Amino acid sequence: MWQVANLKVPTDIREGRHAYRLGWGDRPFRWFPDTPNEPTNRFDDPERQYQVLYASSDKLGAYTECISRFRHSTLELPQLEDFDGFQPTIQPGIVPESWFENRYVELAILKGNYADVSSASWTAYFAQHQSVKELLPDNEDYDISMLRGQRRELTQRISRIVYDMSNNDGSQIFAGIFYPSRFGDNLHNWAIFQPESESTSRFTMITVEKVSSTDSVYRQACDLLNIT
Repeated sequence: MWQVANLKVPTDIREGRHAYRLGWGDRPFRWFPDTPNEPTNRFDDPERQYQVLYASSDKLGAYTECISRFRHSTLELPQLEDFDGFQPTIQPGIVPESWFENRYVELAILKGNYADVSSASWTAYFAQHQSVKELLPDNEDYDISMLRGQRRELTQRISRIVYDMSNNDGSQIFAGIFYPSRFGDNLHNWAIFQPESESTSRFTMITVEKVSSTDSVYRQACDLLNIT
């Protein structure tokens, strides 16, 4: 853990609330304790000690994040966000029928407090944090645009900083990270940290439904991304 004695933990937090997650199988909100956590996504643990589940505040955000890999893009496939574990292999602009197979969207209520890392206080905090500054060139200062960029080493370092924050009794302060989508400020996402103890629950399930190409929200996400 990095020494941050001169920095106060920002008070901008979000209490857990309703969140949607798309995933393979009928329980998208579940951990895979026996599966190695490869740090490929935005707020994954760079030290591979905890898993991170990604969810959105509404179904439109969940669909948009998950099918964005199918849009026309100049990025190489490995650079695209892997929001639900599916990597595209066909021509861009089309969602293959195979993507819908055994894929579900689940609604849950998140528990705990989440660091609102896009706020001004958190932005200032990371700008002063030595472990963040050491990843930046000498002539560059940290700002909020870096949360949405492709510097995974930086965003994963932020994840680790938030994860390691603890109360006086040693308990974790934050259950995860609340952050804006790269597709618009009206879409919000949650990066949920795997709890240290199996007895700790991060969410309460409400409903789960099969993903369908006829879902009006899915079609809205397709229109946003110019996907057929």
